[in-house]
Amino acid sequence: MIDSIVGIIEETAPGRLVIGVGAFCLNISVPLMLSSAVKKGSTIKLFTHLVIKDDKISIIGFSDNRQRKIFLAIQKTPKVGPKTALTILSALSTGQLLDAVENADVSALSAIPKIGKKTAERILFELKGLKAIESDKNALSPTLTDAVNVLVSLGCDRSKSEKAVTKIAQEQKNIDLETLIKTALSSL
Repeated sequence: MIDSIVGIIEETAPGRLVIGVGAFCLNISVPLMLSSAVKKGSTIKLFTHLVIKDDKISIIGFSDNRQRKIFLAIQKTPKVGPKTALTILSALSTGQLLDAVENADVSALSAIPKIGKKTAERILFELKGLKAIESDKNALSPTLTDAVNVLVSLGCDRSKSEKAVTKIAQEQKNIDLETLIKTALSSL
């Protein structure tokens, strides 16, 4: 349907962006980390998923295709819909989620509101079989990869973003994702 959207950020709110695309402004649900890392007026590319449910059509946006694949895989879990899948991606970065899958860390998922132990176990089981996502990991750590993906979705050059993020991470060992993104963005 709609694979990706490129436009100017008209408005931001927690978990939501309004993107101006030509004569249209699209209200797009996004993970919290993405909505807090972007600024009004900047150009962004989002990989999207269209959700049609009863009388409501929604667009969910992601910083990269890997995050969208994970979202779709989470949704395959019985009794888990788009809202719950987005809640998970808002609570955990892609890297943290893949680490939880790799380590079968039920507590990481069950700590998220409205995710019980059984649902967490089902989600981990569903994601465990998704080798394509795990093989997408590159030499960068999951947190650094997440930071680079957000910067690229904001229109930054991938190689420059990787260099900036790596340099900042080496200088500040225990930096959190949001601070890393903001620091890298100011240096680019």
